Amino acid sequence: MNSNTNFIDFVSKTTDKLNSNKDIANEFRLNNLSKLKQIGLPTHRKGNEEWKYTNLNKFTSINYILPVVETENSNPKSQELSPKEFDVINIINGKLSKKNNINNSNINIKSSSITTLTTKELNKFNSLLSDTNEEMAILNSALCTDYIFINITGGNAKLLINFINSNNSENFILNNPKVFINIDSKSQLELIENHYGNKNSKYTSNNVLEIKINKQSDLKHYRLLEESENS
Repeated sequence: MNSNTNFIDFVSKTTDKLNSNKDIANEFRLNNLSKLKQIGLPTHRKGNEEWKYTNLNKFTSINYILPVVETENSNPKSQELSPKEFDVINIINGKLSKKNNINNSNINIKSSSITTLTTKELNKFNSLLSDTNEEMAILNSALCTDYIFINITGGNAKLLINFINSNNSENFILNNPKVFINIDSKSQLELIENHYGNKNSKYTSNNVLEIKINKQSDLKHYRLLEESENS
């Protein structure tokens, strides 16, 4: 078996493991797994894909283990230094943390892991992606542990999202955070997207963030990288 075949086998087993628990996203994962098996993983770049800086040969040759559940003691420097007016969401190894700091009523969060996500909201995921060259996004959908939907409505919001990767094992984990942000009409969002890896953590992170900007809404978007040297 080559590395791609081994990797697809890992994806299938992981999707089955995720779907062993009742979850609103089970069918969505299976549909994306089916798509991935049909089209396969990309073998080379064709244009300006989102994954253009990813070494695909290395990506598929790693022997991953299932994402681990880490204790929620990670505290990125950006969170410590973030302006007080920013609300904070922490996503640890692709799953919404129980420890967030949301005080603005204009920010509403739904998640498949806490069973608040509706089918209507789930169907929004992948709706902003193109029909071609989205193999890595399809992979993300098949392996996502938590579908997180954020609605910004009623005015202004300032939000820091920490995508935290934490792994104490000697093996690599593959995290697949998935977030959809809807900015309602006449609403404004200032967003800091921070990707953080705990020291010495071995991980690969395949993130998908979709943002829908409706009429008369506005977005200011910043991205920070504080990745582990082993990522």
